[in-house]
Amino acid sequence: MKLYLACGMDRIEGCHHVDINPACHPDQVFDLLDLSQRWPWSGVKDIQIKHYIENIPHGTGKDHFIRFFERCWHLLLPDGTMTIRWPWYASIGAVADPTHQRLIAPLTFHYLSREWLRSRKIDHYEMACDFEVVSTVATVQSQEDAENEAKMNSLWNAAQEGITVLRAIK
Repeated sequence: MKLYLACGMDRIEGCHHVDINPACHPDQVFDLLDLSQRWPWSGVKDIQIKHYIENIPHGTGKDHFIRFFERCWHLLLPDGTMTIRWPWYASIGAVADPTHQRLIAPLTFHYLSREWLRSRKIDHYEMACDFEVVSTVATVQSQEDAENEAKMNSLWNAAQEGITVLRAIK
């Protein structure tokens, strides 16, 4: 099974589309942040997410961002993947939308890796998931920006979006 979580109006062929808003006409209406509900999927090979994780509120107790990724990890088969598109932390799109709850940087995803946490002696972080960061790339505004990778990390608005691929380690 392949899931497209918080799909909005987008469609990816071969995916089961999930969104909270019935007006988006998903295959299934579901509130991903209602932590009292058990997620009804299992045996998932691939999860796609586009511009959703920056909207996850912090919540009380264990951060909802972490709980969201823990739930995704539990759904995934061993070596299953997640592809996540998110607004680049140093872009106007990341800060302009009043519904955004957090900035996401490439380093954010490393906190979901037990090996990375161990290597930094912060493995006391309570993560009930384990992902390998397979790749992170940034989309850029112009070809000139693509030629100078350092701009993405030092100039405001050089990159517009990040795309990260995670692999479930089980």
